[in-house]
Amino acid sequence: MFLFDRLLDVLAAVAAALLVLIMFSVGADVILRSTIGHSLTWSLEFSEHALLGILFLGMPWLAREKGHVAVELVTETLPANLKKPLARIIAFICACLLAFLAWWASKLALQDYAMNVKTIGIHPIPRYILPAVVSFGLLLTSLTYLRETLFPARYGPSTTSGPVA
Repeated sequence: MFLFDRLLDVLAAVAAALLVLIMFSVGADVILRSTIGHSLTWSLEFSEHALLGILFLGMPWLAREKGHVAVELVTETLPANLKKPLARIIAFICACLLAFLAWWASKLALQDYAMNVKTIGIHPIPRYILPAVVSFGLLLTSLTYLRETLFPARYGPSTTSGPVA
């Protein structure tokens, strides 16, 4: 589990670095367009693809840290002895749904790879990369929720609001 957690930490750092790179590329693009009349032709496409990376590379870390939005309107009204079992059931359902979506995205990535599909834009890249990143992030998030289900004492859902420290 240590290696899995380190992988999530590294991917979160990559997501953060992508956010910084977007900031600098958009800033440089605006400055260059304003001063010399030329822009960075790759900046917009990079930003679009990087946003996808930020979302799906950071999602497993966010799930581990319990930093996601949780609607607790119903669960907060339940007796304490039902909260943890229900949280485990919900985590298991999330793991299953995310695993299905990861499978679906990987199926799309393999189709795009087999057909050599490229993105549409000034600087096209192989399109299979995008659903592959989606699939990877969904799979890791699924494993994070599965870990909550299987090892509730160590990784289980918190019965308190907010991130678990």
